[in-house]
Amino acid sequence: MKTILLVEDDAALRECYETSLTLRGYRVTAARDGAEAWGIYGPGKFDFVLTDYQMPGKNGYRLLLDIWYMNPAQRMALMSGDPPVLRAELSDVPVLEKPFKIEELLTIIEESA
Repeated sequence: MKTILLVEDDAALRECYETSLTLRGYRVTAARDGAEAWGIYGPGKFDFVLTDYQMPGKNGYRLLLDIWYMNPAQRMALMSGDPPVLRAELSDVPVLEKPFKIEELLTIIEESA
């Protein structure tokens, strides 16, 4: 079973994504923001990290950079209604533009394996 760290500050969206992924056989750990996710994250602990971009405090972009510095092999994706241009280190990170279909997310997760 693949493990996913899901980071989303909007409670309704977080619950929707978590439920959708869990029903499809993933084990999901959810966090409300980048700071909480950083406290949960550890190399080898998650198969995939999915984070929102715009969040209070530590945003998703900063979280992904921190994870990349710790573990460049970590598979991850960014979600955003207003996608940023990613730095070279994160150029291979898929960006899902909200709103997206769950099938798009599942394809990204499976293709990143």
